[in-house]
Amino acid sequence: TNFDFHNLYIILAGSILFFLIGLHDDKFKSPPLLRLFLQFIVAFFVSLNGFYLPPISLNFPFLGEITLQIPFLINQILTIIWIVGITNSINWLDGIDGLASGYCSICVFGLLFATILQINYVGIMFFSILLGSTLGFLIRNFKPAYYIMGDCGSNFLGFILSTSSIMFLQ
Repeated sequence: TNFDFHNLYIILAGSILFFLIGLHDDKFKSPPLLRLFLQFIVAFFVSLNGFYLPPISLNFPFLGEITLQIPFLINQILTIIWIVGITNSINWLDGIDGLASGYCSICVFGLLFATILQINYVGIMFFSILLGSTLGFLIRNFKPAYYIMGDCGSNFLGFILSTSSIMFLQ
């Protein structure tokens, strides 16, 4: 299968930047508006590099399939909100031991199953690695937590989930 690895490099660069935003917050307790602004900037550049929501296809009985094409500017705005929203929702879940990593493990398992159904080998490898790492972390994150994720880990996982779901499930 011919796969464009450019998107994986974009995910890698964006996840490193989101990780650094979280690391700065863990170390220096940065203001929320600064973090949100930086997340929007990174998500903007990620969306400009080819990450955007696919057209919406709906199947209706007796009518068939209807595809809704979202205009470019609205699509970019929705993609940026998707990336920042999913990332911050995972960050907010990180208050209880095992909650964020357990939730992410369940989500990644669902995405892995979807890529298996699509027979997408790169997606299967990607989500298998991500599932193994989140489950490995989850084992040590139950109460009493030996490891904590912090904002850097939750930002990383949220960004990976939001962008990889766009990339592999188009």
